[in-house]
Amino acid sequence: MSVPQGEISRAVYLSAIDSANQTFAMADTAQVIDFDTLLENQNIDDLGSGEFEIKDTGGYLITCSVQPTKTIAAKIMYCMWLQRDVGLGFVSEPFSTTQYELTGIGLASDESKSVVYVFELELEAGDKIRLQNSTDNTNLQLMASSPTVGPDIPSSKIQITKTGRL
Repeated sequence: MSVPQGEISRAVYLSAIDSANQTFAMADTAQVIDFDTLLENQNIDDLGSGEFEIKDTGGYLITCSVQPTKTIAAKIMYCMWLQRDVGLGFVSEPFSTTQYELTGIGLASDESKSVVYVFELELEAGDKIRLQNSTDNTNLQLMASSPTVGPDIPSSKIQITKTGRL
């Protein structure tokens, strides 16, 4: 089935997860969100270590979900943002940061929060992208889990969808 002239088409170009917990070695230090299992790939190269290279110029919708979990009774901040490399090294995309606060009732420990990040931008063939994150406390980690009912929950999941007008 073809998409009528002038309508928006969408195709999932990449889907990946990380099945392991991701920890933070240092507070207030950026680190790349990792993905260890490629689920679907079309015209995007998985460069490893959470980095991807775009093969088709166009508009892209990047969606990432993570499960930050704090392990102490304290207020903890968590940030996530997008970086792009157009051939000169990775640079943070302006206005791409999102910030979350984990507080819990009575500042309880072991609080998890499902965080979904969505960002749309134009990318050129050859551009590389990655998602960075940081926390103000090393007692936070991105947790993978196995609920009693239902499938496993990855510590991180990314989906990159190409969007654009035909």
